[in-house]
Amino acid sequence: MKRHHPVLRTEFCVNYQHRAGHLECAYITVVRERHDGTRYVEVSRHIAGTDERLVDLVTKELRELTYDYALAYVEPF
Repeated sequence: MKRHHPVLRTEFCVNYQHRAGHLECAYITVVRERHDGTRYVEVSRHIAGTDERLVDLVTKELRELTYDYALAYVEPF
């Protein structure tokens, strides 16, 4: 039987890319770390839009990812 290691930490990273003084797109990455020290990318999303709309889209997506991976995610022990 394979023994599962519980997740120790979940990191959410948001990177915005600028071009000519305006926001062009954003990347949201969810990185997990297990108790044994291994880190892996759980999910990565690319979001594009105009300045104000991009911020709204990133906030919405980050909220949904937080629900999915930080609050509701339970890994078997």
